[in-house]
Amino acid sequence: GKLPILCAILTIGQSIPTETFRTIIKLDAKNYFPAFKRLIEKGKEQIVHAYAAQIDGLGNDEGRFILCYYYSTTKDFDNLKNTIVHLNPGTSSMEELTQLLESIRPEFLEQNFDALEAWISGLPFLLKARYWMAARRFNLLLEAIESFHDAEWLMFYDKDLIDNGLESKVLKLYQSLVTDYLEEHYGDKSIGFLNEIFGHLKKIGAKTIQKEIISTITTKFPDRKRMKSYISNQQMT
Repeated sequence: GKLPILCAILTIGQSIPTETFRTIIKLDAKNYFPAFKRLIEKGKEQIVHAYAAQIDGLGNDEGRFILCYYYSTTKDFDNLKNTIVHLNPGTSSMEELTQLLESIRPEFLEQNFDALEAWISGLPFLLKARYWMAARRFNLLLEAIESFHDAEWLMFYDKDLIDNGLESKVLKLYQSLVTDYLEEHYGDKSIGFLNEIFGHLKKIGAKTIQKEIISTITTKFPDRKRMKSYISNQQMT
């Protein structure tokens, strides 16, 4: 493939970076990014450093991604912070943004979250949630899920939220979701909904939450005979 050739050219020509970089762009404008990334992955950050000015001069997201990987690997957190906020979440690929997150130390995100918060808020939700969790901003994740008011999203993230001190708030949201659903649905739909939630809570070991939801249902819906029978069976399992 072309990558080994490009890596070799970059290695040999690092003493004349401007001319070598210009040659690389002419040879293969599409693969210079993976070539630099490969060099970083192989621990050859000094080669990338030789071309830092040329990469920065590109003024595009591909160049910024290369620099972010480089700064993350070399623990140059000031430059990483100043570069990452100029990545465009709207045009960057999910794959690259995910790989970038995986290369960044969680403590960097925690310590620099205020500076990065506006940039993170522009990411697609699934990726934004991952950045929030890496930065230990679980309260922001919970607030977003509360705004969705959707059990599927809550079941996707509840264990992470519970494990990070938000069990009471997760319980409150479950109680609200279950109450709202049961007020609008009866019969098989309501039982199916509860089966899904209780099955999930058993799977993650959230017995206290399940017990409290059952208590809420018993209090709020005392006259629904089928529900009463269902809840009685749940209490025995």
